[in-house]
Amino acid sequence: MEKVELSLVIPCFNEEINIPLIVDKIKSIIKKMGIENYEIILVDDGSVDGSFDVIKKICENDKNIKGLIFTKNFGHQLALKAGIDNSGGKLVISIDADLQHPPELIEDMVKKSYEGYDIVYTVRDDSQEKMSFKKITSKLFYKIFKYFSEIEIEEGSADYRLLTEKVVREIKKEKDPFVFLRGLIANYKFKSYGIKYIPSKRIHGRSKYSLKKMFHLALSGIFSFSFKPLKCFLSINLLFSLASVLFYIYLIIFDSSDIKLWIIGETVSILSFFLFFSFYIFSYYFERLFFLLFDRKNYVIKEKINF
Repeated sequence: MEKVELSLVIPCFNEEINIPLIVDKIKSIIKKMGIENYEIILVDDGSVDGSFDVIKKICENDKNIKGLIFTKNFGHQLALKAGIDNSGGKLVISIDADLQHPPELIEDMVKKSYEGYDIVYTVRDDSQEKMSFKKITSKLFYKIFKYFSEIEIEEGSADYRLLTEKVVREIKKEKDPFVFLRGLIANYKFKSYGIKYIPSKRIHGRSKYSLKKMFHLALSGIFSFSFKPLKCFLSINLLFSLASVLFYIYLIIFDSSDIKLWIIGETVSILSFFLFFSFYIFSYYFERLFFLLFDRKNYVIKEKINF
């Protein structure tokens, strides 16, 4: 059987209106490129709208379109991972279903891969956008990630990227249920090339990344590649505890006023805060260890279509 030349992975969560639009757009671009042996993998990440019915209908009409249906919402990163795990192309491109990633870049990405690049990633150019909460938090994340991690991720990097077979093989080996693909792929250090793009405006629906999801993605990215957060707060606890003990000794020996009891109480309160915050950070590392030790599945596929 002939090897698939190009795989497109599209995670979908409540995108029933956008799915046909992104598929038609990609098909027209692939036709223009002259690629005949391709596959488009639509990953339904536990949608509660009509996305499943739309995917099923599209797959029935075109055998090049394939569907992966999750049993529940496992999240954007695991939807991408599932699509990559089940892809069979020499080249694999991941792209969101909301049309904010311009599909026109597909041709440029493929050309760059022919020049010898194993990873062709995209970088969001939002310099023309007004300062917003999302923009501020995004910049803050990359600064924090750069401080706590030894991995270099270009600010504005997106999950719209091309990967060659050698990179895909490494991703398929990964079992982390809290996978952060941007960091993971950057950590491989394969030959890479970045392409800037101006995001298109969302035509239908709204962003599925709530503040809570963005927060957990940020924590996952930081805790997956560094022990610095835990070491940092444990060091603060140690220094604060040592300073407190020395201060208490000073109060007992040289200060006979009643104010020292108040100072001791406040000091214990502050120390408790740092201590419990350290336990909170430790819980994230323990949670990852728990899933890895028991070899839990990253995601569960309810149905495969056209595989």
